[in-house]
Amino acid sequence: RGFDLAERPSQDAGVGRPIARLVTQAAGQEAKRSRVLSEGRVDLDKQMREIVRLRKEMRSKPYAQRTTTTRAVARILEDVHLEGRMGKFVVESDEPLARGGTEKGPSPLQYFVMGTAF
Repeated sequence: RGFDLAERPSQDAGVGRPIARLVTQAAGQEAKRSRVLSEGRVDLDKQMREIVRLRKEMRSKPYAQRTTTTRAVARILEDVHLEGRMGKFVVESDEPLARGGTEKGPSPLQYFVMGTAF
């Protein structure tokens, strides 16, 4: 059988107050933590609903129309210094000095490794 420490009777009226304050503070901190998680920058429930919607939409299409294409174009700026375009994004890549580059940007391998971290 459980009981609430804040409501537990005490011989000394002053003893119950600190316990009640701790219980109230803990409840307030839990509510704040819950609010922060629900108000975060990423709404995971919304993202999951969008994923489910897109999967359903793709399943309703004929197999030949279920593919998506991402296009990337790269051009050489100087030696091993490259510029890549993907949609509206432009990135630069270069190699370290030891490989003949000028270190003006991350190497292609560094982009690849960073992509796996996402």
